[in-house]
Amino acid sequence: MLNWIYKFFSFNKRKLEESVDDISHRLVKFVLDSAFEVFKDDEFRRYFDFNRQKNEEQDRLFNELSLTGLCLLLLTLDDIVSRTYDKIRFWREVRQRTPKMFQSWLKEIGVPRKNISIWSKLIMARCEEYQKDQIEIRREMERHDKEFSAYDNEAAKETYVRFMAIAIGAIHHLRQNKVNPSDPFFSHLRTWLGILNIKLEKEILKN
Repeated sequence: MLNWIYKFFSFNKRKLEESVDDISHRLVKFVLDSAFEVFKDDEFRRYFDFNRQKNEEQDRLFNELSLTGLCLLLLTLDDIVSRTYDKIRFWREVRQRTPKMFQSWLKEIGVPRKNISIWSKLIMARCEEYQKDQIEIRREMERHDKEFSAYDNEAAKETYVRFMAIAIGAIHHLRQNKVNPSDPFFSHLRTWLGILNIKLEKEILKN
């Protein structure tokens, strides 16, 4: 009897791990596909005079878009883990597995192990950067945006602050800190991130 119980719980644990991997893989693919669509977009390429750039710079732009999408995904999962009581263990495992799923994808396409390690550290550093930026952005918005400060939906406010932290950080990295406040690309970037954020939440809610 005890042997049967052990096998039953072991089987269910394997099923859970498989489903965690499945959703992690789907979400990583979802944000990378979205980043690639932006990368191919003619309007995006005009903003960066893409065809005149060297291959290294073109690769850097794609990497930055990919990083931006991955950070949005990981910070969204962080929020879900902090707010969700239902299936919290499941979402915690998804959050933990998602960077590893990205590493596996890099390995599959032949990225050298050394570069995979660099990617892993960079993703962690960017997420930490954006988490710190959220604190300052929240403080400034509470001070200077009366509509924001008066809004009583805390979850929505946190989502918006996360979105702005990533958008502001992303344009600085894409432009290599040569940022003009009137840069029309910032509106283009926010449109992409806003749509991606909505679609990403729908992808997550499938579970």
